[in-house]
Amino acid sequence: MRHQHEFANITQERYEQMAEEFLTGILPAGVRQCTRRSNGDLVRFDPRTLEFGVVGANGFIKTYLICNPLPSDNLTPEQYFERQCRN
Repeated sequence: MRHQHEFANITQERYEQMAEEFLTGILPAGVRQCTRRSNGDLVRFDPRTLEFGVVGANGFIKTYLICNPLPSDNLTPEQYFERQCRN
């Protein structure tokens, strides 16, 4: 629940529900997805809402957040997603 605060005033339960829907549901139109060759993790990114998440090959959600890369990274959210796909 490390990133729950990024989703305006939602409960822990709603945060978990949103993560599950985003990462394990049918791929919504416009959402980008890749599978990491290194470990089989599934990575999803919605360029419209900036939602980003990773679910492990074992089916456990690793992270779900609003993609705001650190300014020191000099990356756009789209570039951050692409970098995560290369891992």
